[in-house]
Amino acid sequence: MADTDNWRDSEHEANFRAAVASPRFSHARARRWGGAWIVHVYHRDPTSPSGVMCAAGASQSLADPIIAEFKRAGALSPTERL
Repeated sequence: MADTDNWRDSEHEANFRAAVASPRFSHARARRWGGAWIVHVYHRDPTSPSGVMCAAGASQSLADPIIAEFKRAGALSPTERL
């Protein structure tokens, strides 16, 4: 079971990293969900009514170093305007 969990964790990290690295990256947003901070990455998407679509999400402890590594703006809180 531990190998399956490690595989899922590494796949999850790879998916989040790809979303942050994407040229379609728009912004990241942090929100408290179930007692933990979750960071969602949004991509520009002209087919969406809002102009953006959620591409990935991760815990803040996983997300913050990846966002910093790609020199992207830090996650906005839900109360900050875009």
